[in-house]
Amino acid sequence: MKIRKTISILMAAVLAASALTVHAKDSEYLGRGTVGDKWYASSVYGAVTKDTEVSLKDDYFTAVVRDELVGTKMEAGYSYAGVFRDADKIMRDRTLALLRDTEPASHDGRLVSSFYELATDWKGRNKAGLAAVRDGAERIKTLQTLDDITAYLADGSDALRPLLMKAEVANSFADPGNYTVHIGATPLFLEDAKEYSERTEDGELAAAYHNKVVRYMLGRLGFTKKQSEQILADCEAFETAVSSYMLTREEYYADDIYDKVINVYSLEELRDMQGNFPLVEMLEADGMQGSDTYDVYEPKWLAAMSMLYTEENVGMIRSYLLAHYVFDMASKADRAAYDANVKYSHERYGITGTKSEEEIGLDIVDKYLSQPLDYAYIDAYCSEEERQRVIDLIYDFESYYRTMLEQEDWLSETTKQRAIEKLDHITIRACYPDVREDYSHLTLRTKSEGGTYMEALQLIEKYQLILQQLKINQKVDPRMWSAEMSIRQVNAYYDPSDNSINILSGILVGVFSMDQPYEAVLATVGETIGHEISHAFDTNGAQFDQYGNYESWWEEEDYAAFNERADRLAAYMNQIVPFEGAQAVNGEMEKGEMIADMGGMKASLMAAADHPGFDYDLFFRTYANSWLSVRTKNSVVNQLQTDPHPLENLRVNIPLQHCDGFMALYGIQPGDGMYLAPVDRVNVW
Repeated sequence: MKIRKTISILMAAVLAASALTVHAKDSEYLGRGTVGDKWYASSVYGAVTKDTEVSLKDDYFTAVVRDELVGTKMEAGYSYAGVFRDADKIMRDRTLALLRDTEPASHDGRLVSSFYELATDWKGRNKAGLAAVRDGAERIKTLQTLDDITAYLADGSDALRPLLMKAEVANSFADPGNYTVHIGATPLFLEDAKEYSERTEDGELAAAYHNKVVRYMLGRLGFTKKQSEQILADCEAFETAVSSYMLTREEYYADDIYDKVINVYSLEELRDMQGNFPLVEMLEADGMQGSDTYDVYEPKWLAAMSMLYTEENVGMIRSYLLAHYVFDMASKADRAAYDANVKYSHERYGITGTKSEEEIGLDIVDKYLSQPLDYAYIDAYCSEEERQRVIDLIYDFESYYRTMLEQEDWLSETTKQRAIEKLDHITIRACYPDVREDYSHLTLRTKSEGGTYMEALQLIEKYQLILQQLKINQKVDPRMWSAEMSIRQVNAYYDPSDNSINILSGILVGVFSMDQPYEAVLATVGETIGHEISHAFDTNGAQFDQYGNYESWWEEEDYAAFNERADRLAAYMNQIVPFEGAQAVNGEMEKGEMIADMGGMKASLMAAADHPGFDYDLFFRTYANSWLSVRTKNSVVNQLQTDPHPLENLRVNIPLQHCDGFMALYGIQPGDGMYLAPVDRVNVW
């Protein structure tokens, strides 16, 4: 698990036909007026109908987008619909046009085109069938001793083999200017360690999905039903044992997470710590033995693995490796296995229908060769003119944000100046990178040359591992963008480890286009920029200095005051129950995103004040429309359990509730659903 938190704006929704209610409790902060008890769960697919009656004063989001919500249809193969899907469709259509090009000019274009052809060559993939999967499964099946398992894990010839840990090269938390190796704990089918002791509805859905895929694959490989059930039981037993020593998702989202996960060791220290567990051997197999330092996110997990990695547990470990191997290979094998995986995945997320053949191919290329596909897209569609417009807008927002910080009367001058210094050091990345990863040495045999999809996957995985190896102990080039997120995503994020805001090209299409009236640009792209800058000063980003060091720059009293304001916001959000039977909003998990939403809104309104004749009604309505999105119930259950982003209607109504100008513009008074008493308004910034 990567601790760097990318900030997605394409998240969250709820499904139910009931109204959204907030259960107000007697509280110092929530005891006055309503807190949204007239709001609808309007981000929910089907919750708003043509008969829904709502006023701007009661539920601004639903009132503005009601007609659009009623007309929004879910496309086959998708769990969400709305403006984000519309923007994503523009990006995907453009990208598919590139993949259809039979004579691309660049190496990157030829690379992704060749891989796309292999990925969608179902005749060839069906002919290969499960042969490669069967060979891999048989190899795991023959592992009888701990030495056998160690030899398997330490054999780097198979880039697709499952491992008992996760390792990647990224900039160091302890020394953010340099790359180091980060080591994460054992991958779990249920993703959250807490699910093994307190199973949630999402955990049940995740378990059903993974178990069905594993049963299907094992059955096709000739395992009996009894054998398959034993493998699943042993795998779960091993994951349960490991999970009790791992951090939970809730702990990963807690404010003190960095105190827990920044643990720096040398290779020799890891060798001393690992006991029987072959951590160093796995690192050596993947060429990661040369790092000066290693950051182990969960030392307690590593200590546990040295206890659990025993001859007595060989059967459980083997079953874990086999279950994870066949699950991972389901989407890589023939069409029947691919379709089975899609079927059970769709059951988990409540998706109906399937994507087109072209979109399936695009998803595969995006998964394995996203960066070269980005580069082909940049060459075809991106312009320096548009990028400069975005950069100019970022500079404008930095200026407004500087004024915001200067006006914070609860901050001491010392902390205020340090905050401004951090603001001044933010690295700006807009639209696309100037420096690219070098894929010029990766060449795939085409279909006509006898190449196969499985061969291509092995070559891609090994090449990308080499790209990581080459970074070890090197200085971080700030011009090089993270491979975590494609520039084609309808997205933006802040990275605390290098104090950068990253405004991706995909966020500039559809309703997010720069070619709109100023009010609309400010409500979409501008608010997004303000949101990302605000992440530098949310409960996560506030723990990092201007250079990305995990180091406090606060005066003690100021930091206490900041956390008190954030806690008030979390307490406010904790009252919200999205729909009957749902868990309440997790204010602790979502407060960082809401702090950013509210900071972005405040900065946008400061920009608006500098423009005579500004149309505030257009601005607020455009802001509401920019969050028009609905999702399936199952995907919402997953979002509520796993995602720090609030539901779309909350991302509109809550920031506006805390905005004096909004209240005045629409004449919102006590008794209205949107009303929040001034004493209860909690603007962290």
